[in-house]
Amino acid sequence: DILAADGPFGLAMGMTKEMFKGHLTPVSTGVYMLDTPPKAHPQFEQYVVKISDKTGLCWIKGVGKDIPTNGHGIQLKSEFDDFERKLDERYGSHKRTDFLVSGSLWNDPQYWMRGLQKEDRYLYSVWGKEKNPLPNELLEIGLFAGATTGDNGYLTLEYSFTNKELCDRDVEKQKDVGL
Repeated sequence: DILAADGPFGLAMGMTKEMFKGHLTPVSTGVYMLDTPPKAHPQFEQYVVKISDKTGLCWIKGVGKDIPTNGHGIQLKSEFDDFERKLDERYGSHKRTDFLVSGSLWNDPQYWMRGLQKEDRYLYSVWGKEKNPLPNELLEIGLFAGATTGDNGYLTLEYSFTNKELCDRDVEKQKDVGL
C-alpha cells in the first residue's frame, strides 16, 4: 500500500506516480483519480491529484459525498460550517467568500441551492497564502460548497502545495509535447 505521510489525506508534496503503487487512474495530463489515500476521510468519496514528472504531487482534491438538503441549503451550510471549524482548529483562521452574482434570478432564500447549482452563488473558504503559513509545505487550502441539484449538495476540499506553480507549468509543457 501507499506509505502514509504527514500531509492531508496522508499524502506529501513531491510524491511520485510510482509511490502511489498503481492506485492512480489517469484523467488528463498530470491529473489522476486516486482510489484511496492512506488517510481517507469518511466524508469524501473521490480523490483527485495532480502530479508532474518533475515536481511530483502538487495538488489534492477530495470530493465529498452527497448531502441531501432543502432549497435553502441548510444541511449543506451546516456541514460546510463544521468542516470550516475543523480546518480552523488545524490550520488557523480562514477567509470566507459567500456571494450571489448581481442580477441573478436565484436571489430568494429558498433558491439558495439552485443559485449554487447554476454557479450564480459561491460559498468557499481559503486558508494560507499571506494570512498564515501552513504546515507540510502547503501553500493554500480551499473548502468549496457545490450543488448537483436544487436539493443535493456536496463539499470539495483542495490542498495546494508550494510546488503548485512549477507543477502547473510542467504539466502544461507535457500537454504541448506533440505540437
